[in-house]
Amino acid sequence: MSYKVLNFRKNNELSFSIIASGIGFVLAQSRFQDIRRRLYLLTASIWHPPKEVNDAIKISPFTQKLESSSIFVILAYRKVGILTMSITIRQAQPQDAHAVVPLIIDAIGDIANRLTGEQSAKAVEQELTVLFKREDNRHSYLNTFVAAQKEQVLGILVFYNGVDAIHMDANLVKWLEEKNAPSIIIDKEAHEDEYYIDTICVAPEARGKGIGTLLLQFAIEETEKRGYTKLSLNVETEKEGARRLYERMGFVITEPWSIIDEPFHHMVKQF
Repeated sequence: MSYKVLNFRKNNELSFSIIASGIGFVLAQSRFQDIRRRLYLLTASIWHPPKEVNDAIKISPFTQKLESSSIFVILAYRKVGILTMSITIRQAQPQDAHAVVPLIIDAIGDIANRLTGEQSAKAVEQELTVLFKREDNRHSYLNTFVAAQKEQVLGILVFYNGVDAIHMDANLVKWLEEKNAPSIIIDKEAHEDEYYIDTICVAPEARGKGIGTLLLQFAIEETEKRGYTKLSLNVETEKEGARRLYERMGFVITEPWSIIDEPFHHMVKQF
């Protein structure tokens, strides 16, 4: 699936992103309230911007035709530069391990130690690479999608359902037992009736460009395609910024959760 990510800058700082796909668009958060308000008005009435928007900002004649779609999105900006990236989200492959595994570790932190039974950074990366190339666990390439620009991986999504998680975690426990790991406790992270976002992470050089929101929107679309009515994730209780982003995307806190004895909010979006 291909997307267009359009990043706008104001005073040489990233101001907002519009992510356009074949079925619609998502407006990522802008750090500039005036731009966010005006773009909301504009995108709420794509073909007929209200008079106050026309008066407030210069409407660009630029339009972007979406691939395999007849939808057009008219973009507006005032004295800003524009950078367009063509992003493809695809199923990960075993050969993506060198790009994907460091991002998984970056996202899940100490959980990676528990999942691999290792303590040193080098050993954790080596063993998580082994798991990524297998087909029977949470962090298999089969459960991973990558956002790529040409051949460069810019972000990852690890995504599976709660029923499959039970079997995958049983496989992981068996693998840890065979290698005599010091801990074989694998915390449950989702209910059986949920599709679950295990991990979203964007490469450091690509952050702030709307790619995380793009991956989140992809997960929402895929959950609906697969016939599930609930999409869940866990967010650490101190990460208020991440919680607010998920709330803007329709997720609500449903219950407290614990992973490796740390407190999380369990958040669910229902369809």
